[in-house]
Order: sequence, then structure tokens, then C-alpha cells
Amino acid sequence: MGQVKFQQLIIRGTSSTHSIILIDGLRVGSSTTGTTAIQNIPLSQIERIEIVRGPASSLYGQDGIGGVIQIFTKKGKKGFHPYVSAGYGRYKTKEMAAGVSAGNDSTSFALNLAGMNTDAFSAFVPNDNAFKHRNLDKDTYRNRSVSSNLSHQFNDKIKIDFQYFLTTGKNMFDSVC
Repeated sequence: MGQVKFQQLIIRGTSSTHSIILIDGLRVGSSTTGTTAIQNIPLSQIERIEIVRGPASSLYGQDGIGGVIQIFTKKGKKGFHPYVSAGYGRYKTKEMAAGVSAGNDSTSFALNLAGMNTDAFSAFVPNDNAFKHRNLDKDTYRNRSVSSNLSHQFNDKIKIDFQYFLTTGKNMFDSVC
């Protein structure tokens, strides 16, 4: 069976499991691999990224030996701000993103959607005799994501925030069995 490779972030030479990844202040990671599937987080939904290099264990826990990466998604802001983007590329790669943020002095919201499909190519070389009876289908990739937030400031001391973030990725690949 083929071996699945995951994207890794290595900070200051430490293991990828010695870095903490936070999305909007919440710790994210896989219970099986111990890492975060960063390849499934679309750039269109990110407002900014902050990196704390070096040991941050005293603030974030024992896994923060290498550092901490904080990813902040787009939030609502004063006014009305819609956006749409689309792209098309090699291997029938299609990418779309859309969203809106709006708000006034006390209430704001944002809704961001993104999707990507690609037909890609087969990882096997068709002329290689070792793989001549293998499945030469296209190894496709699909990603869907949504993020949203709602914030209301009641007064100088009381504020309430609701956040939602979901991303899914499906990667088809050939095995070497």
C-alpha cells in the first residue's frame, strides 16, 4: 500500500509535532498524525498569520517547543465589503472564493466560502514496465471550506463572538501494492 505524505511545518529545526497551530485562537491538529492539515486551509480566508518562534511552552503548553503559528481568518468590519475571485489552470484546476464582511459600530459579521478542484495527473509513469498494469487514472484533489463569524459589542466591557470554520480536503492517489 502507498505511503501517505502530510504537509509539515518545522520551526527552528524542531519536529513538526513540536509546533502548535491555532486558528482564531483555537488549537487545531489531527488525533492520528499529531499535525495540522495546513494544505486544506485556503489563503482566501486568511486575514493574517503570526509566528512565535522558539520555545513558547510556558504560554501555550509542552507542544510549543519549536513555536506557535496563529492563523486569523477574515472578520467582519465596518461598512460593506464583498469579494469574489476565480481561477482556472492546468489539469482543469478550478478555484473559486467569495465572501462578504459588514458591520457598524457595535455589530459585525463575515462569511467566506472557498472551493478548489483539480483533475491532476497520474503519479505513475505510463511507459515504466514496473507499472504497466497499474491504474493510470488521474489523482484528483478537492477542497471545500467555509468560515464565518458574528460579533456584537454590548458595552466597553461586554462583547460576544461566534465563530465557525470548516475545511475538507479529498485527495485521490495511487498505491504501489
